[in-house]
Amino acid sequence: MAKEMEAEELKSSLERGDSLFMLDVRTPEEYADWRIEGVLNVPINDLDTQLAQLPKNREIVTICARGNRSQLAADFLTKAGYQVKSLRGGMVAWNTVYNTVHVPLQLDGKGQVFQMRRLGKGCISYLIVSEGEALVVDPSCRTEKFLEVAKENDAKITHVADTHQHADHVSGARLLAETTGASLYLNPLEEYLFSDFKPIEDGASVTVGNVSIRFIHAPGHTRGSTVFQIGDQALLTGDILFVEGVGRPDLRDKAQDFAEELYSTYQKRLNSQSDDLVVFPAHYGSQVKVQLNQPISATLGELKKRIGLFNVTKDEFISYVTSNIPPRPPNTQYIVKINRGEIDCDPLQAERLEEGPNRCAVSVTR
Repeated sequence: MAKEMEAEELKSSLERGDSLFMLDVRTPEEYADWRIEGVLNVPINDLDTQLAQLPKNREIVTICARGNRSQLAADFLTKAGYQVKSLRGGMVAWNTVYNTVHVPLQLDGKGQVFQMRRLGKGCISYLIVSEGEALVVDPSCRTEKFLEVAKENDAKITHVADTHQHADHVSGARLLAETTGASLYLNPLEEYLFSDFKPIEDGASVTVGNVSIRFIHAPGHTRGSTVFQIGDQALLTGDILFVEGVGRPDLRDKAQDFAEELYSTYQKRLNSQSDDLVVFPAHYGSQVKVQLNQPISATLGELKKRIGLFNVTKDEFISYVTSNIPPRPPNTQYIVKINRGEIDCDPLQAERLEEGPNRCAVSVTR
């Protein structure tokens, strides 16, 4: 039987730049919907006729949804003389892997920002560290990841916040705040069913060490969506603005109303901001080419040019956004109930609910 490779091992290998050859043996439809970039797709049933595409001088990693077909493919290729390992747990395991990069902002004192990317899901969290304190923004349910990065940087998590009430993944904000004793910041416009948090108010600020973060109410993806401005340098835009598009307005079943709010957010909240501010989103889609040693970001000025919806009429904006909504993420309604506090959830349940790609953006880059 061929050997297996753990998802964390694959991530480390990619970060080092090892010469791996990744082979996805799922159907073309599965591959198109959810995949690791740079992977060759050859369905398992076609392997025997496609061997000429595969290198014998490089290690091959076979990939499928949960590790079953990839193990069969690895066994077959091993017998055929190839160096092969199967990705244990497949894409579901890859969904739990994080890649952390330092964000090169010039903050007062020794303040630092870290971007934590969940590679299989396209979710992004942030850790802002200053003077031994840390704020975690948009954490997932795998709270140990954030504790590890805070410890590595000699910081205690003192503040936790969500930019909005997520619908594609289970938030770990409340659990992380309970675990660490940190103050939890949420926007009450999201109609949470619990009250043990500090309300995010438009124009208010929170200070972490000597770094100030200002809250800017930015509805449109959800009613309580909020942009976090870090000093005079950066915007954590949640799911309002991405490097490849804008937030989808339909996940609360009020696409027309929310599209109007989204348009207002762009015109009144974002268009007036400095073009030099660097935008850091809460998600990224398959169109974004991830470099494991560089943050996913763009200046606001770049996005105003790249995304053609900053300078269109209201009717044009609403028509485009509501006509180009991608398929809904799976289990959306159930995940929202968890994040509102209606249903309890554990991390293992969250992993099952969150299978599949990120679909938070209406793509409009050109």
